[in-house]
Amino acid sequence: MKFIGDGVFSVFPAEAAVAAVDAASALRDAVHGLRGQEWRIDLGANVHVAIVAEGEIGLEERYDVFGSGVNHLFRMGGGPGIRISEPVYRQLPNEA
Repeated sequence: MKFIGDGVFSVFPAEAAVAAVDAASALRDAVHGLRGQEWRIDLGANVHVAIVAEGEIGLEERYDVFGSGVNHLFRMGGGPGIRISEPVYRQLPNEA
């Protein structure tokens, strides 16, 4: 997991697309419960399957994830709602 400003970047194994969508849905529901008269909180999530490189890089040897899949994920857009890419959609059960 990587925190990016007001966002979070989570990595799941490629075969765990259903778990990734379930996690995004659970987080959306939890955030929705925080909404009140004084707070306007909306969750946006992008779920995409891609090959990425991961490891400890740089002088601080901090963990990071990079690759074209990361760029695609962020190009999927922003705003409220859960967006899934076609590779993720193809892994979901028919009744989802």
